Amino acid sequence: MITARGFVLIVLVCASLSCAAGIARTVTVFRESPRRDLTEKTDGSAEPTPVASLDNKSNKKNSNKNKEKETPASPPEKSKNKNKEKKKGTDAPVETPKAPAKAPAKAPAKTPVDTPVDTPAPDANATTNTGTTITADPSGRKVFDVTQFGAVANDDQKDNAQAFIKTWVEACKNSAEPAKILVPAGSFLVGPVVFQGPCKSTKPIMIEVVGTIKGSTDISEYPSPEWFSIEMVQGIIITGKGTFDGQGPKVWHYNDCKTNPDCQKLPASIKFSKCGNGLVEGITSLNAKWFHIFAFECKNFTFRDVKIIAPDESPNTDGIHLSSTTSVSISNSKIGTGDDCIAIASDNHDVTITGVTCGPGHGISIGSLGKWPDDKSVTNIQVKNCTFDNTTNGARIKTWGGTNSGEVSGITYDNIIMKNVKNPIVIDQNYGRANQPSKWKLDNIHFKNIKGTSISKVSVSLGCSSLFPCQGVELANIDLTYGGSKFQPGSKTDSVCENAKIIESGTLNPKPCSSPGKPISQN
Repeated sequence: MITARGFVLIVLVCASLSCAAGIARTVTVFRESPRRDLTEKTDGSAEPTPVASLDNKSNKKNSNKNKEKETPASPPEKSKNKNKEKKKGTDAPVETPKAPAKAPAKAPAKTPVDTPVDTPAPDANATTNTGTTITADPSGRKVFDVTQFGAVANDDQKDNAQAFIKTWVEACKNSAEPAKILVPAGSFLVGPVVFQGPCKSTKPIMIEVVGTIKGSTDISEYPSPEWFSIEMVQGIIITGKGTFDGQGPKVWHYNDCKTNPDCQKLPASIKFSKCGNGLVEGITSLNAKWFHIFAFECKNFTFRDVKIIAPDESPNTDGIHLSSTTSVSISNSKIGTGDDCIAIASDNHDVTITGVTCGPGHGISIGSLGKWPDDKSVTNIQVKNCTFDNTTNGARIKTWGGTNSGEVSGITYDNIIMKNVKNPIVIDQNYGRANQPSKWKLDNIHFKNIKGTSISKVSVSLGCSSLFPCQGVELANIDLTYGGSKFQPGSKTDSVCENAKIIESGTLNPKPCSSPGKPISQN
């Protein structure tokens, strides 16, 4: 029997030995801020909700009010939910390493991100809490290689989600130095993960993908419709020539959203939630299960030199989907997919899109808007110097009929090339509910310098609301000829209008609103 005095003596002896370091380190690992899961609010939008801790294995399910512009939806009923909270945590359980023989050296001064290549970065070899040796790249960023934290390449039986989470915790939560997570050459199978901020460093955290990351295909593993969920990170860079392969062909048959209004959403490949100052460049997104890239409630994001690939029959595979996001630049990218190449959904402002090639796909679309009660206005969207190649639509604005109201203004499509596009220019305010007039106002809309071919006889279709006719719709220098097989190639196309007030300038082929018939309406 140990007396109180004996217990104190043991503690004092332990404190004098190196075992104290191991105890302290274990406490540090599990005292990290608990992760917050995205849970859908009653109004349909998503917000973070705290979860107790990693060892709380109960999964928070999301409400199933699925919305085109937002997420999440709850997991399928068949979900196994085995160790899912652990997979999606900001921290992952880490075995307590043996205490070092000597106390760690004093931390070096921070290295700026722009350290010149020929200047050696201080503390080029650091040791993490897991005992892993971390090197620095020439810019001074500490390099956290996922294989150093347990990831195994080229093994489709090994789920590397835990290894990726451990790497994130060390790079984001435990490192005050500028950090880079490296996914090296090879193929890595990864289930659903959450990378949550804020990070300790004041410099943007970088994820460089060299190899291929393959998404697991057991849908029951996904508690919510995201594969890589990046939350509340201020300063994030995803770069490299690697690929995010969602392996969509293996699960697309589960998508029944066309016939089931309460359908379960499949996971988006990469979702940014409440993030700021982001850059995505160089990567490829292949065969996403749902959206390829989804930005929700984000600010100051740049997407450039991105490749997005999926077949035209892949369901709901928007290339880049924006919702409640401000100040976005999308440039020099090639997007071919089964839905909108770029979707500008509710509450987006100040978006510039340049040098994008879209096809196959449903075009670069504003909307749809008005389906949900909390849909909000969209303003200042600039689409310039883009090409649409064999797409269903080109420049499109779509709003629903119903009780919700809002405004779409300051929209410009300029210097656009259409190559055999089915519906090159479309305003559809009867989208989804043709029997209810839309309460959305469209104003200050510009279609300028658009040329090419249409595979439909109607190349310009402007169907505006009977309650709020479109105001200030400019058509300037439009030259669209017929390129299909039903009529003589090169012949004139038609322009149909309803409740639209047009401003004309320059050469116009077809002549605006010159043809009878109803505008195009899509459901």
